[in-house]
Amino acid sequence: MSSAGDQPAKLLSEMNSLRLPEVLSLVSEYQGRSELYMALTSSIMRLMSTINREQQIEYYTAKLFDEHKAELAEIRGIRGSIEKRKRVVKLKLKRTETEAEDHDSLFK
Repeated sequence: MSSAGDQPAKLLSEMNSLRLPEVLSLVSEYQGRSELYMALTSSIMRLMSTINREQQIEYYTAKLFDEHKAELAEIRGIRGSIEKRKRVVKLKLKRTETEAEDHDSLFK
């Protein structure tokens, strides 16, 4: 059977890590330093894990954004190249049609 002193540690270990700072603040405000110290020692590893996880999420989000940003720039460049080629083809087609009309008018 667990002692009464183990219950706060068990409660903190089962709590969502993102809520720990709020809970620790409340413990400090309403219980005092010794209880805060016990709460901190029982939850410090979870707090550090949460901080590391948040940093990893930020890092990988930024990395993915940069990768997709480069891909988007490449796609826009390709699209611009295609649009330029379409304009050139249209101009050549128009010139060819004009030349054909001029050629036909010579033989009428």
